[in-house]
Amino acid sequence: MSTPSEQFGAGPDGWKPTAPIPSWRPETEKPSYLNLAKFCLHQLEEGSALYYGWIALLALLIYQGIGPAVEQALHGAVVSNMSDSNPWGLHIANFTFMIGVAAGGITVVAPAYVFHHKGMKDIVVIGELLPIVAIIMAVLCIFSDMGRPDRLLHVMPPFGILNLPSSMLSFDVVVLNGYLGMNAFMVGYTLLKMYFHWPEGRFYKMVIVPTAYISIAWALTIHVVTAFIFSTLVARPYWNTPIAAPKFIATAIATGPAILILLLQLLERYFKLKVQEDVYRLFARTAFFALGGSLLMMVSELVVELYTGSEHSLHARYLWLGYKGHAELLPFSWGSAILNISGLVGLYASGLGKNRRILSVAALCICLGIYIEKGICFMFPAYVPNPIGEMAVYVPGAHEIRSVISIWAIGLLVFSLMVKVAVPILVAKMSSAEGTAPAKH
Repeated sequence: MSTPSEQFGAGPDGWKPTAPIPSWRPETEKPSYLNLAKFCLHQLEEGSALYYGWIALLALLIYQGIGPAVEQALHGAVVSNMSDSNPWGLHIANFTFMIGVAAGGITVVAPAYVFHHKGMKDIVVIGELLPIVAIIMAVLCIFSDMGRPDRLLHVMPPFGILNLPSSMLSFDVVVLNGYLGMNAFMVGYTLLKMYFHWPEGRFYKMVIVPTAYISIAWALTIHVVTAFIFSTLVARPYWNTPIAAPKFIATAIATGPAILILLLQLLERYFKLKVQEDVYRLFARTAFFALGGSLLMMVSELVVELYTGSEHSLHARYLWLGYKGHAELLPFSWGSAILNISGLVGLYASGLGKNRRILSVAALCICLGIYIEKGICFMFPAYVPNPIGEMAVYVPGAHEIRSVISIWAIGLLVFSLMVKVAVPILVAKMSSAEGTAPAKH
């Protein structure tokens, strides 16, 4: 019979268990990197008809976007509805929203590592997977918007020049890759730690915890830098506002909990993941105050823009009231405001997380409202009218819509596969702590 030291892998500190550990692990009683790889493959291969149907649907949506991607790579952005007057379109709108989703991971990492909230610590892996997927989708949006992704080599040494600190785009490249790396590192270590029963030793305290603290500040940085990219473009007065960065942060802190509220309930239903009620209540309180701050900043902007009536307010007037017979964005501006206010009222009506049904509806309203606000309502009005006064209205074409759908499908596929592997390990860890057998998935 093998000893516990032979059965269980050593952690980064060289620690090995000195007593037998209950064999709660899925698939095998003997943990090893080889068995972990086999377990991951087994999880990805097996599933219900619903799982296979979901994967097939995402694969189909990805496939329909290959044609537009190849066409744009060959011919450039000329095949889209973008122009010299509207150089940024639907892809950059989705990029802006995705950066907010990535920054929203702070709402899990901060309570888990800084305040040692047990419920948050149990699901911290989910909160770290979300930014990984969001950044992947954001990068894909940039690739698609560039027309020819090979142009990215211009900012990648040794092929090009990163051009720091002169270029805000270069700062964005650095902070996005740094945040992606930190989250991937923490997720990988956390899952290995659960699988091998590594203790919270020196490596955890001296490497993982400091990395978590840095990632919290870094999460704010990625959205601040994104806001600076827009607000420093002097030719677009609609974006020249000093509250762009704090508003981006507020909407990110509202979006993150809203998405996680919906995701965790799906994981509870289909994976039997146990989420403490305190987690939903903390998410509800966080989203409530963040969304309230965002709405206050929106009202402040409207008062300043519409009350002064200067030439620089034409973009806001076009967005909220219409201008020169053009009112294409009115349904989106007022729709996003109604959704966000409904989400705020819904959070309060749910008892800040006590009523799960109302909470879910409120979370959905927030996700849709902020997506419209940060995407369509923030991006498109900046170009109408253009700097020479022309009403060059931008409407995304079928090419761009298909491409964005494909990017969303890629993100959902990556997240689904990662969750399919990670959540059973989380469930098994919780079952081990409670002394119960984990459920089959």
